[in-house]
Amino acid sequence: MSTATERESTGASGPPLDVFGEFCAAGLWPGLGTGLAARLAGAGITAPALVTAARLELVEGVGSKRALRLAAAFEDARPSYEVAELLVACRVPARYAGPAVARLGASAARQLREDPWRLLSLPQLRPDQADWFARQMLGGAADPQDLRRGRALVAYLLARGARDGHTAVPAEAVARSLSRFRISDPAAAIGAAVDEGAVLPFSESGPHTGEGSGGAGLDSADPPVSPDAPVSPDATAGADPPAETGVLLALTRYALAEEAVAEGLQRLAALAEPLPADQPQEPAEQAPTDQARLDQAQLDQAQLDAVRAVAEHGVCVLSGGPGTGKSRTVAAVVSLAAGRGLRVALAAPTGRAAKRLEELAGAPATTLHRLLGAQGRSRARRGGAAGFGAGPQGTRSQDATDSPGTDTTGADSTGTGEGAAGEITVGLGTARTGGAG
Repeated sequence: MSTATERESTGASGPPLDVFGEFCAAGLWPGLGTGLAARLAGAGITAPALVTAARLELVEGVGSKRALRLAAAFEDARPSYEVAELLVACRVPARYAGPAVARLGASAARQLREDPWRLLSLPQLRPDQADWFARQMLGGAADPQDLRRGRALVAYLLARGARDGHTAVPAEAVARSLSRFRISDPAAAIGAAVDEGAVLPFSESGPHTGEGSGGAGLDSADPPVSPDAPVSPDATAGADPPAETGVLLALTRYALAEEAVAEGLQRLAALAEPLPADQPQEPAEQAPTDQARLDQAQLDQAQLDAVRAVAEHGVCVLSGGPGTGKSRTVAAVVSLAAGRGLRVALAAPTGRAAKRLEELAGAPATTLHRLLGAQGRSRARRGGAAGFGAGPQGTRSQDATDSPGTDTTGADSTGTGEGAAGEITVGLGTARTGGAG
């Protein structure tokens, strides 16, 4: 893809296209390794119509059962092959066909014919590469002011902003960045993206301001999102930003996901109660007091304040840089909860992080997916919906697709989990049945 500009400038048509060969070499045929792909031609398999179980049996090293599996796998990969035909014809590497189908679905080829700029939805690609593809597909009809291009660029800029931590971006900043891509009417491009449903607008003063999101603190003074580097607010001085002031834009999928998380936290905060009064499970004469436990933890004042905040609230988020004692604080919380007879669930995003958390907190830890009983691709292949099957105590929950972020937990439970770098989420207290997980 990096040679797209060179090919365009020379105008060379290149050697005859081998879509089937590039498709196989790109690893788009599940179960077909590079060695086996090199032996297909020897069995006369050089095109999709020639892919049959009988012919595959002629390939060295392929038995009847494997031949049937390979033939079925090729049929399953047909959508990727159809996209590969379009890409290779436009001198675009076939390897992008898989991500295109993953992003756009089985109808990806049809969508790309109708709107070549949809290729820009792939995070691996840049606007100039999508423009190249559109010119190959549309010829002279490829117009920089095409609303299809404009709305694709809006989604691209918002995706870049999301990767930088901004779920929502001011419309004015998006409009200024669009001018860098020769979009003469940014407002029309933004409107097209909103009309398509890929982008949602939010009013900063309205009920859905993105409060708590990465974009909540942005304003028109922030640098607009750009493809390669932040753009100074003055970079487009002289341009008249047509976007409405005070409006935030967000990709629909991220906006809805963040809203679902916020609603889940609101439910949890409403249902989860502070820690109950100290009820030690050991004989009274042997049970250390809360103060004794905190003294033993050797916390500084900020860490002590954090532990007390956790004890007084049902939901807490502890944040801090490396070396600030987040894990030591969590260990103190675990000790405090255990002293009050609460069951503790520790979780982290990865197995390695869970092991480290376990070592620091002195209590068993697991991954978040295992804690919540994640049911993903294997369940989907059997016709079910991906989701989470259990809460911290093994109780059943609703599918994630039904009510994201919720589960049904028993009483007297506490859970902590490591989130993004420098952040630990703590759900602590007596959870009522039906609370959000």
